[in-house]
Amino acid sequence: MPQISIIIAMYNIEKYIAQCLHSCIDQQGVAIKEYEIIVVNDGATDNSLEVAENVLAGISNARIVTRINGGLSEARNTGLNEAHGEYVWFVDGDDIITPNAIAILLKNIRESHSDTYLCNYSLYDGNTILNTSHFSKEYSGMSGREIHNNHCCILPMMAWLSINRREFLLLNNLKFYPHILHEDFEFSIRAHHMANSIMIVDDALYLYRVDRVGSIMQQKQKDNSKSIKSYFTIIDSWRLFFYEQNEINTPFYKTICGSWASLLFRMIYGGEQDESTKALIKERWFNCILCLMKGTIKQKCMAVGILLTPNLLLKRFFGRKKTKFI
Repeated sequence: MPQISIIIAMYNIEKYIAQCLHSCIDQQGVAIKEYEIIVVNDGATDNSLEVAENVLAGISNARIVTRINGGLSEARNTGLNEAHGEYVWFVDGDDIITPNAIAILLKNIRESHSDTYLCNYSLYDGNTILNTSHFSKEYSGMSGREIHNNHCCILPMMAWLSINRREFLLLNNLKFYPHILHEDFEFSIRAHHMANSIMIVDDALYLYRVDRVGSIMQQKQKDNSKSIKSYFTIIDSWRLFFYEQNEINTPFYKTICGSWASLLFRMIYGGEQDESTKALIKERWFNCILCLMKGTIKQKCMAVGILLTPNLLLKRFFGRKKTKFI
């Protein structure tokens, strides 16, 4: 059985998938039997599948699974169901991993055998590394509950930074919420909270591409209806999750509710919405205010400002929020 399953969701990324796959194939200091590569073709309509098939031809530890298009969350869930590795790593098909990534992860796994490993990452433009993260190891080795409830610390919420024990995900029904944006955030909060041990890996093992045309990070859309609807869905998912864990009144739950409500109002005042989203905002308005009132002093002030003179006072709170990250 392989130690690590690399799961790559693929949809219309023919320009980038070959580089991603080569980075996963050309791993140094590790036998191919120690990891597998699972490409989930999510109904791509360009030449992504053909490119992937050519790159992976003759590669014994790689395979392609094709499904009807269902979105990133469903593709990742399919990969999780197909995986055989003890650990799974969700790698985006337009990014790459470093040549020694698997060897470093295996070294860390053999030393601690934790539920979750969080690695550092670098931003790159396809040729040059621009800058690299340096996550604090202050919380390394703690459980997710301890990090959240005792320190109110939000860990990095990008799914591609987390390498999780597969059995841990399956036993706790930790899968990606389908048909929403910002699915990494929804998933990561739940997965981190359930982990009995989270280790921070010093090395930057992941290179995140910043120059991809058409990526969500590159898009600046006036109509942010889908994002706002996703935010409402996510906060409902978190509320149910923490309720089921009997932790609905913990400081961390209040922190993420306040932070998420703050982001929601920034979205509402920072763009346009369709009629159905406006109706949803009107319906959920007071609940969002209550979420803000659970947050930081700054978020409480934002709630008061929205209630009194929203168009004037809200602008005073558009600065970078002081939420604690590692």
